[in-house]
Amino acid sequence: MISSKALIDQTGISRATLNNYIQLGILPKPVVQSLTASADEGGARVLGFFPDDSLERVQAVQILKSQGLSMAQVAERLAQTDALLEVQELQVEAAVSARANTKVTGRSNAPRMEQKSKEMLGELSPA
Repeated sequence: MISSKALIDQTGISRATLNNYIQLGILPKPVVQSLTASADEGGARVLGFFPDDSLERVQAVQILKSQGLSMAQVAERLAQTDALLEVQELQVEAAVSARANTKVTGRSNAPRMEQKSKEMLGELSPA
């Protein structure tokens, strides 16, 4: 997990930009934790923490923006990438499951899982 402060410091974005990325769905809502020790020293009372890949996501946004994409296009591109990665993970899980099932029963579920993956990809294809 990376704190919102560290994410802002390492990427150079503002807190407003960070909040915009959350609102657009580019980054998930942070996990908020109370920091009573820091509050006593004049620091923040609560701090948000993001997944470890958030730094790379912000860097991807910066690259896509430098290529002239609007924020809506950036958000859409990242959502499509996430969906494709999810499909790939499902395909790997299906292949592992099919191998295990084939070893146990002598039958495979691969055609059914392949159809499910194609259905998900169809949802991602442009209309």
